[in-house]
Amino acid sequence: MRTDTICQELIDTLTKRVARYEELAALAQEQQGILVSGRHEVLMENIAEHEPVLIGIESLARREKELEEALAAADTGGLAPEFEAKRKELEKRAGEAARKLRDLVDANKQLLINAAEFVGFSMKIFSQLASTKQSYDSPTGGDRDSAAQALMLDLKV
Repeated sequence: MRTDTICQELIDTLTKRVARYEELAALAQEQQGILVSGRHEVLMENIAEHEPVLIGIESLARREKELEEALAAADTGGLAPEFEAKRKELEKRAGEAARKLRDLVDANKQLLINAAEFVGFSMKIFSQLASTKQSYDSPTGGDRDSAAQALMLDLKV
């Protein structure tokens, strides 16, 4: 394969990889909105959309490696400055997209941890309420601990 062909295909592959990273970041941003708004019923759909994008990134990374090896093996006599400039620009954009994605994933991870903790807290309160026989809104006062726990749960829900 000619050097100029390898260079052009490498630029095309890098461009596609950057677009895939940006697509993945957009999905993570959408996921964050889903988690914040509590629309958990659509969470699995969003997660399923990640898989083909991740597979595409992996495929592009393999092709990029092949092209890098072919470029290294070719007698280039020096690469065109335009190619090197475009390559650096695309690598910079890929790094920025990857950092944005990492930040979104970290935030989404924390949202999921918080949701799991809330579920655990809620189950504990439900369990405690189920084990007490008195109502927290009893006119006679009832069990004050149960009342406080039930009211905390009401506030969280």
